[in-house]
Amino acid sequence: MGFFALSILILSSYAWAIGKWINRWRKVSKVNEGAASILVDSGLTVIVPSRDEASHLPLLLADLKNQSLSVRVLVVDDQSEDDTMAQASALGVEVIPSEGVGKKAAIITGMKVIKTPWVATLDADVRVGHDWAKSMVQAAADRSAQAVVGTVRLTPHAHGWQRFQALEYGCMMVWIGGGISKGTLAMGSGANLLFSHAHYPIDELQTHWASGDDSFALEALREAGHSIVWNGDQAARADTATAPDWPTLWMQRARWASKAQGYENEESRNIAGLVAAVSLVLFAWIVASVLLLNLRVFGATCLLWMIKTLVDGAMLRTTSRGFEISLNLRDIMLFPIRYLILVVGSWVKMMSGKMVWKGRRI
Repeated sequence: MGFFALSILILSSYAWAIGKWINRWRKVSKVNEGAASILVDSGLTVIVPSRDEASHLPLLLADLKNQSLSVRVLVVDDQSEDDTMAQASALGVEVIPSEGVGKKAAIITGMKVIKTPWVATLDADVRVGHDWAKSMVQAAADRSAQAVVGTVRLTPHAHGWQRFQALEYGCMMVWIGGGISKGTLAMGSGANLLFSHAHYPIDELQTHWASGDDSFALEALREAGHSIVWNGDQAARADTATAPDWPTLWMQRARWASKAQGYENEESRNIAGLVAAVSLVLFAWIVASVLLLNLRVFGATCLLWMIKTLVDGAMLRTTSRGFEISLNLRDIMLFPIRYLILVVGSWVKMMSGKMVWKGRRI
C-alpha cells in the first residue's frame, strides 16, 4: 500500500494548501468605500482588445459610458472578421487596428498611444457596474499601487453546470486575492486589471505565448519592486459568461495552461504541480478500481475521494460566500468529479496540439 500512503501525503498537502488559501482570504483587506476628491480628474483610459466581438462590445461600451468616474475608451481591433470596428465607431469610441497579432499585441498597441496616467484592460465580453472605474482607481490611489487586480466572476448561476464553472473560477480568485494580499502572487485575470501607465512593462509580455498578459505583466512589476493590490470591492467586479459546453471549457483551460511554462512565480508553479499530482492520483485509483475489481482498492478509492470532497467543500463554501454564488450539497458532491473531467480534458486538448482561440491555431 505504498501508493496509498503517497496518495494520502499528496491529498494532505492539498488540504494544507486549501486551508492556507481560506485563511489568507479571510485576511484580505477591503478597499475603503466612498469617493476621494483626487479622483475627479484621475485620467483613466480603458483598453479593450477585441477580435470578433461585435455582439459583446455594445454592452460593455454602454457600461463604460455610464461610469460614475469619467473614462476614455480605446478599442484595439485584433484583425476582426466581423464588424467589431464598425460597431465601436458607431458608438463614438476611438478604434485603432492592432500593430500585431493576438491580445498582447493589441494591448501593446494601445499602451503606445494613450496619454493618461492610469490604464485599465477589460475583455470585450465582460460587464461592469456604475462605480467600477472609481473603485479601481481609488484602490490604486489610496494604497499607492502601480497595479490593481479586480475580481472576475462567471455568470449566470442558474444550473449546476454554470455553478460548477463559477465556483471553480471563484476558487482561483480566492487563491489569487489572498496571494496578492500576502505578497506571494502576482497574477490575476487580464479581463479586469488597472495599471500605472508609466510602469506598464510592455517589453515583458512574452508575445510568443497565446495567453498570460496578466501574469507576465504583474510578475514583471513585482520583480521590479512595484506595488500590486487586490481590489475585493464588489463595485470593482467584472462579470462574464460561463462556457456553453465541455469542449469550449477544455479549449480555454488548455490555452491558459500553455502559458504555465513561462511562469517564474514559485507559488504558481508549485500549485500547478500539486493540482496535477492530486488529479493524477485520483485518476489512477479510479482506473485501478475498474481494472482490478478489488474491494480493498475500491475502498481506498472511495476514502480518497471523500477526503477530496470534504476539502473542496470548505473551499467552495468560502467561494460561495465571497462571490455570491449559490451552492448546494449536489454541487459539492459533484465538484471533484467535474473538476477531474476538466483537468483531464484540458490535458488531452493541450497534448493534441489542436488548440484554437478566436479562429487561430495556437
